[in-house]
Amino acid sequence: MAEHNTNNESEALLREKVAKQEYLINQMTIRCHALEFENKRFRLLLYNSWRNKSYIPLEEIYKYELAPMLLEEVMAVLQQSLYKFDFSTRVRLTFHALDICTVKDILVELKEHKAYHLKCYRSFGSKALQNVYEVLYKNGILDESHNSYLFDFV
Repeated sequence: MAEHNTNNESEALLREKVAKQEYLINQMTIRCHALEFENKRFRLLLYNSWRNKSYIPLEEIYKYELAPMLLEEVMAVLQQSLYKFDFSTRVRLTFHALDICTVKDILVELKEHKAYHLKCYRSFGSKALQNVYEVLYKNGILDESHNSYLFDFV
């Protein structure tokens, strides 16, 4: 009989210990989820800060794993069709003739070739080139000095 009582007591102690451990695990899980949420929120704030032309060092981008989020955003912008933008008819026809269809294509032309192919095209002058710069500036792809954060990705 005494053995039966000690088994019940030890079983009760074990259940109590298991209940305490489950409680601690649940608390740790809640804290872990809270930290994950804060980490995501912080990464998003850092990314938005970088996106709004604030300077974020490259180490911070890698430290807070902003690279995947950044690359998804950049690829979405680079793959946009130029026909969505409000270019003049002359510019659109020139893009079609030179097989420039996406934002990536025009950025490569502007960065690598310094708009050489555009300038050499018949009937494409300084007004048309100014239209290209204005439309890209209006859509946030270029800044006032005709530079872009996207140049690093093409």
